[in-house]
Amino acid sequence: MAPQGKSPLYILAPVPNNGSEIDWEKEKDSFRDLVWSQLEKKTGVTDLRKSVEVEKVVTPHDWEANKSIYKGATFNLAHNLKQMMYLRPHNQWKEINGLFLVGGGTHPGSGLPTIFESARITSNLIMAKHRKEGHYHEGNRELRRRSSASLFPATAGRRRAGF
Repeated sequence: MAPQGKSPLYILAPVPNNGSEIDWEKEKDSFRDLVWSQLEKKTGVTDLRKSVEVEKVVTPHDWEANKSIYKGATFNLAHNLKQMMYLRPHNQWKEINGLFLVGGGTHPGSGLPTIFESARITSNLIMAKHRKEGHYHEGNRELRRRSSASLFPATAGRRRAGF
């Protein structure tokens, strides 16, 4: 993404979603300065900010306003130890038969690889449910295998570890 001889830098700073009622338009610059200060303090590189030619700061307000992400919560729920991996809501709702969940807010968590894993877990649960109820057709097995291989070409033919 950077021109020849330059380097891109991506900084992710976990922040509360818009449920916190932080006025991001008002606080954006001071939070940006805090992030830069912390980065400089932790790395010892004090002139890094001076090298920046193009900068874009994206806040929860921006995620909600521009991408329709509920409350600007890109990590869904609370991004803390009580909402990570196995502790996230599971893919099959126990209280409502037939309700399945998928995406970054469900097990195993946020981030593209785990969102794909969530989709795989949920689709396998749905297929297993329909097999038990007699609505599953063997022909779908081949379709599922081909679809999985096209989504994950690097893992085609290999068994993926479950969570």
